[in-house]
Amino acid sequence: MSNIYHVMYEKKCFSTGITGQDGTFLTKQLLETDSFNIIGTSRVKNHDEFYKRLQYLKLSSEKLINLKITTGDLLDQKNKIESEIKNIKFDYVYNLMGPGSVYESVIEPFNSSYTIVSSFNNLLNAFLKTKQYPIFFQTSSSEMFGSVNQKPLEENSLFNPVSPYANSKYYIHKMLSFYRVRYDWNLSSGILFNHESEFRPDGYLIMKIINAAINIKNKKQELLEVGSLDLKRDWGYAKDYTLAMQMILEKKPGEDFVIGSGETTSIKEIVDYVFSYFQLDYKEFVTVNTKLLRTGEPNEIVSNPIKINEEVGWKATTKLDEIIEKCISYKINIKD
Repeated sequence: MSNIYHVMYEKKCFSTGITGQDGTFLTKQLLETDSFNIIGTSRVKNHDEFYKRLQYLKLSSEKLINLKITTGDLLDQKNKIESEIKNIKFDYVYNLMGPGSVYESVIEPFNSSYTIVSSFNNLLNAFLKTKQYPIFFQTSSSEMFGSVNQKPLEENSLFNPVSPYANSKYYIHKMLSFYRVRYDWNLSSGILFNHESEFRPDGYLIMKIINAAINIKNKKQELLEVGSLDLKRDWGYAKDYTLAMQMILEKKPGEDFVIGSGETTSIKEIVDYVFSYFQLDYKEFVTVNTKLLRTGEPNEIVSNPIKINEEVGWKATTKLDEIIEKCISYKINIKD
């Protein structure tokens, strides 16, 4: 039996931020390949919600034997996480951790930047200490483009980060290029455009709109306030995007890829769709407060995913109306 186990589960994967939205989908994908042992890290001490999500996604409980989650903070190198790295030779690493909210970084710029950058440096240094160079994926962000007016945005577009979060991601993006050359290391960067799912926290825009519509329908809220109805963004489904991460490491490791849908939708269209779903006229309940907008917010952001389409064979397949309905269904079920 031990020999069979060794053959079936020979690949070892290390994933930070495993209990988040992207980590949930990626974990299910990797465990269902029947070839991975996964060690994940999370700053969250209680992982019950994460396991409920996997159950919601219908991951067989038998697969969980190949998953281990370590609670720890990458800001501290002298912890259980570094011990895991020293004792196990990993084949793949997915660095998904870090504050995911631009707003959060604006409120606490130093803490946010320090967490993102120092955690990355500590993770890379831990592997360098043991002379390990696993195939590595780093979640970069379309926020790095900032107020660049070029459309669509691709791997060679100019970067102009305008928030602490974006600046931190840009620093890491540039350091990946350095480490890639210096150590001949397969370090990949996925420049992720907006991607949502039923597991997004309530503070994010689409969930904020859905929660407001549900509350207004149930007479628990009177109005929804947004910064603009006219801004257009490139939205995709997190499950599609984590599949892109996996495919990049399997087919074209060591390169940078824009990961997006290549399509834009206005906030107005999303608000109208969500409120119509609940048989509400958004014009009666939605107000615009431009003070909620960040400085330098571009009117439109859209990706050009032609490189990943052609070289990796990946394309976003889940349309935005499907994503919204998945989010609504999940919210209604957990509220019941």
